[in-house]
Amino acid sequence: MVRDGEQIAAARDADRGRLGGLENRWFAVHCQAGKERTARINLERQSFGAFLPLLRAQETRAGRTRDVLRPLFPGYVFAGFDPRAAAWRRINGTYGVKRLISFGEVPEPVHPSFMADLRRACDGDDIFSFRRAYGFSEGDRVKLATGPFSAMIGTIESMSGPDRARLLLSILGRSARVSVALEDLQKIA
Repeated sequence: MVRDGEQIAAARDADRGRLGGLENRWFAVHCQAGKERTARINLERQSFGAFLPLLRAQETRAGRTRDVLRPLFPGYVFAGFDPRAAAWRRINGTYGVKRLISFGEVPEPVHPSFMADLRRACDGDDIFSFRRAYGFSEGDRVKLATGPFSAMIGTIESMSGPDRARLLLSILGRSARVSVALEDLQKIA
């Protein structure tokens, strides 16, 4: 007997290939507070494609630090379907969903290039990675775009977290190590 969670995982794997095509578009779905995961599961049960990108973060409670997964876009999931074929109005009645984002009576699709980049930046478990999003790896030559060292060129020595890198810079003839956010870097060809 196949359990409910296994069926949902199998459907999600099947949707990964099918929803990349032209027959389906991705739409933003506004969720009830803290119900993103519930909305995703219920959309999948109704045979809609559902995508909830997650971000790995650290949370400290009572002096203990632990890794948690939080929605990358709190309050939103993405639903994939063909608006001409699917009974998309059901989405608004789905448990955990407030409403499908639309302008007037027609749902507004998310730009395909945004969705392609977002899905490419996530791993198989839909966990977003700044490394994948920005395309950096150790040994890359980069330029700092902001901050006190802006316009300086350095080399990525190591990744120091999901969204940070340790750079090796040459400052006044000496090597210095600096930890910076990946969003503050530009790759040099």
